[in-house]
Amino acid sequence: MRNYLIKATDGRVLAMGIIDPEVDVEDELAKSNTTYVSYVEVPEGSFPTDRTLRDSWDLDGSNNVVIDTTKAQAEIRDVRDRVLSKLDVDAFAADRAGQTSRLTDIDALAQTMRDVPDDARFTGTDTDLKNLYTEIERDLYD
Repeated sequence: MRNYLIKATDGRVLAMGIIDPEVDVEDELAKSNTTYVSYVEVPEGSFPTDRTLRDSWDLDGSNNVVIDTTKAQAEIRDVRDRVLSKLDVDAFAADRAGQTSRLTDIDALAQTMRDVPDDARFTGTDTDLKNLYTEIERDLYD
């Protein structure tokens, strides 16, 4: 199998594997309607196995996948905002039901979400960003 990393015109980095040796990568890209800046063939097994913050992938000068910090922070803000929206609904329900201890817990979690940009991991390493994203995303589905 041939593996490619594609730099799309919208800034995303896409991964594509082509099994058939007769198939041309540009033909496959045309079929997918992907507009791209460039692509590079990479060795098998070089695709990142961790898909956390995938929309924040970028290519460094050696065509390795790295996390773009600005994009990762935007993804983290997005999931944080979805958690805050969910907490607003939960708080309304808890208030109507007179569940004051539940409301206190919701308020505490909402404050934690509002404090995310002040978390040291927000400006940290790729691993810090991934861990922060995973932690916040978990709160979205709890």
